Amino acid sequence: GINAEYGGITLDYCSDLSFILIRFYNFEMIKVDVKSCGKQPLGAMSRGVQQMNPGSFRGKAQGSNKKVQPKKLVIKNFVAPVVTSQQLDELWTRLQQGLSDILQTGDTRNKSSLLDDADNLCIHGDQMELYRKIEQEVKRHMTCCSEEFAKKQFPSNTAFLRELADIWGKHSKQTYLIRNIFNYLERRYVMLSHKQLLPLWEMGAATFRRELMCVNNVSNKCVEGMLSLIEQERCGDDIDG
Repeated sequence: GINAEYGGITLDYCSDLSFILIRFYNFEMIKVDVKSCGKQPLGAMSRGVQQMNPGSFRGKAQGSNKKVQPKKLVIKNFVAPVVTSQQLDELWTRLQQGLSDILQTGDTRNKSSLLDDADNLCIHGDQMELYRKIEQEVKRHMTCCSEEFAKKQFPSNTAFLRELADIWGKHSKQTYLIRNIFNYLERRYVMLSHKQLLPLWEMGAATFRRELMCVNNVSNKCVEGMLSLIEQERCGDDIDG
């Protein structure tokens, strides 16, 4: 290698490579042709050092250091959207159809849209009215189930209890889905503002007991059927659970 001093800086040149030394701001950019300098004396090699205009780099550096005026962040008061009574009626129409599908067939294909409609109706509508409407829908469905259950004839206590357990199992799943859809209503309204109201799950269970178990002597038949099965089991008979 060959050493040369330029501008108070000692440069170390390789015999077979070229390089570029760049210094920004107040330094110069130096370009050295090493191939040509390796075959020439130091005096001639020093002439191979070409100085570039440092003003271009200084201009860019000074231009990039310009102070940028900060932008003001303006926070405006939230303005709640205006929801008309017609829009609220449309929301409830969709929710009512969704509740009917859940109670009849357990259909949850539109669960995401029902969640949005339930939240919007709870925020912009009357929460107490919404709770009562849900309660009425559940009550109407359980009344129909009670009437159909009363018309059936069961050959044994086991068949009677199996049918009753099937109705309760379906009703439990339906109430669970309804509670998930109206979760915002339950958490922000029922549980906090109106604690005298039953949570949606307990409301569904109370409706099942009131509309099904307490009519047509179903509760007494259920107790009698269970006692009969217990007696059969104690006598050694196999009980189909």
